[in-house]
Amino acid sequence: MIIVESILKKKENQMKSYRIFGLLGILSSLVILPYMMNSMAGDTQPVLLTSVLGLIFQLGGVCSAIGMYQTHATGNRVAGKTILIIFHSLASLFQVIEYQQLGVDSLLWNITDIGWPLGFFFMLITGSVVIGIGR
Repeated sequence: MIIVESILKKKENQMKSYRIFGLLGILSSLVILPYMMNSMAGDTQPVLLTSVLGLIFQLGGVCSAIGMYQTHATGNRVAGKTILIIFHSLASLFQVIEYQQLGVDSLLWNITDIGWPLGFFFMLITGSVVIGIGR
């Protein structure tokens, strides 16, 4: 009986962490609007506000990827589980590098910059597959 209760509590705690990561992902996605508005203001140099908003947005992507990882929505293989986290982490690193203007047009700059579109491309594919299989 005690074993069953501990297993149920563990499952309940895991469910809560899924929801927390999902909620963080949803809430951080709201910062894309002020990020885009500030980016389109004609300022060619990245400012602290733009970089911080972009970093919050990307960390939300990381939270969503972790939530998908925990629910096994990305599959059971290592590549499927880690690809979203890697791309969103690279994009988060890009936000820091962009603000500091470190190594503009270097290999590290280009690799981290590609994390933005690839992270969301693979998240779109993952979400579509999850909806398609009804998981």
